[in-house]
Amino acid sequence: MSPLPVAKPLADPGRAAVVNAEHRLILDAVRRRDAEDGERYLTGHIRRTRVALTAHPELFAEG
Repeated sequence: MSPLPVAKPLADPGRAAVVNAEHRLILDAVRRRDAEDGERYLTGHIRRTRVALTAHPELFAEG
């Protein structure tokens, strides 16, 4: 498995483009009824999102 990518700041315009592309790939796989591609794209999207959110613990601070 490849190493996790470095998280971009959540407000980075480049990140928005990546997220949009990921969503389009996921939707395309669903429309094609391709479970293998859908799983791969969704897994990557969740992994990248988790990495990005982990870099911002202040989003989960209570109070």
